Amino acid sequence: MLLAAGAGLGFTGYGNFAFGQTTAHPNALAIAREDGKVLLFQFNLNLPQVLHQLLSPATPLPAFLQNYAHMPPPAWERALQNAKRLLSASGVLTVPGGHPIRLQAWQWPDDAAIAQSLKMQEILLPMAEASRPHLDPVPVQARLQSPKPIRQAQLQLPAALYPIEVTIKNDKFWLTSQIPLAMVNLE
Repeated sequence: MLLAAGAGLGFTGYGNFAFGQTTAHPNALAIAREDGKVLLFQFNLNLPQVLHQLLSPATPLPAFLQNYAHMPPPAWERALQNAKRLLSASGVLTVPGGHPIRLQAWQWPDDAAIAQSLKMQEILLPMAEASRPHLDPVPVQARLQSPKPIRQAQLQLPAALYPIEVTIKNDKFWLTSQIPLAMVNLE
């Protein structure tokens, strides 16, 4: 059953397995300049963990997975739209002078693939952590367009993504609940 379900997810590109690691992939973000005024934000997210933090952080993860992985489609769509709205409302770059610019044009995998990732995480959770396979992170994109090129800004992301490793050109750093923002050089 696990292999058949995993093969189905691997086919969609949103649920490849990785074995032999004791923890799931951390969240990651790569920021690249697409042109002078547009920045591309390529997230690789542990979506079950992120959705848990966005939708029901006080609920233990197993209970969250059980509730949300088996929601009727209309309720799931509402919950997922709420999570997307919460995530979209919180990602900002603040340019010198204090002008915040929100991340825009978010691109998500389809809702059914996200629901399937919750179901797969629910199946994997009871396994011993040392031998537990985990799901690969899911790509999510956002863009940011500004009237003028941004050279330097303060980056702040939603707390539900922490800890997250951020890469800009050759620079790498972590944002965490203890270090929730960073000044970044985008040139």
